[in-house]
Amino acid sequence: MSKPRRELRTGTLGGREVRYTVTVSPTASKARIRVGPAGVEVIVPRSAGPGRALEFLAEQADWVLAQLDRLERLGSIRSPVREADPGTILFRGERVPVRVVAADTCRRFALVGRAEQGITVTVPTRGGVDAAAAVERWLRREARAAAEARVLVWARALKRTPNRVYIRGQRTKWGNCSALGNLSLNWRLVMAPERVLDAIVIHELAHLIEPTHQARFWLIVRSHCPDYDARVRWLTENHSALFDASLAIRSALVA
Repeated sequence: MSKPRRELRTGTLGGREVRYTVTVSPTASKARIRVGPAGVEVIVPRSAGPGRALEFLAEQADWVLAQLDRLERLGSIRSPVREADPGTILFRGERVPVRVVAADTCRRFALVGRAEQGITVTVPTRGGVDAAAAVERWLRREARAAAEARVLVWARALKRTPNRVYIRGQRTKWGNCSALGNLSLNWRLVMAPERVLDAIVIHELAHLIEPTHQARFWLIVRSHCPDYDARVRWLTENHSALFDASLAIRSALVA
């Protein structure tokens, strides 16, 4: 399946200049808009014409401007994030150096490990190994270990145990709880601080008690995670860094 394409644009709504991101999604069936601390995002299906994003934004201008005003009143519009340090990736909420080391070996795959100085990728000198893909696989394994450990902790606290825990690469979700009681967590959560992973785990485990997002559900979530909104805001503020993780990994390896 092809990945969504993103493009930053600027338009005028109600006499106000608005910067927005257009995401062309291969799975979307209709256009929709998100407004959050990270800004405005217009998601359109791949079949949409080139001007559909701005057209749809104009149709929803009153709502979009109202949401932007609300966020500004709350002081929650994200200030520009400084550019990532070259040669680093996010891991457990911190910028971690990544370096590639060539080794004279007959091995045909890369070895990835964590040490005090950062993440080291050891590749054979003869080449032919995708170091970035190796780092992503390593992050996925780390994500599974971290997620399973935190699910165990919070399953005891909420007195609910999921049937199975899956680690997936969802493009639009951080987690999911199925009708069968299975939890699916996004592997990119390993790039976030543990408190943020905990918030998503608590959210999904709470669905084992209350399937909907009604008041009872949020009472359960906030009884275990009172600052839930603040924790999840970290994901919004770092959305690009997390969902462009593959690009970030490749950039780090050539820095």
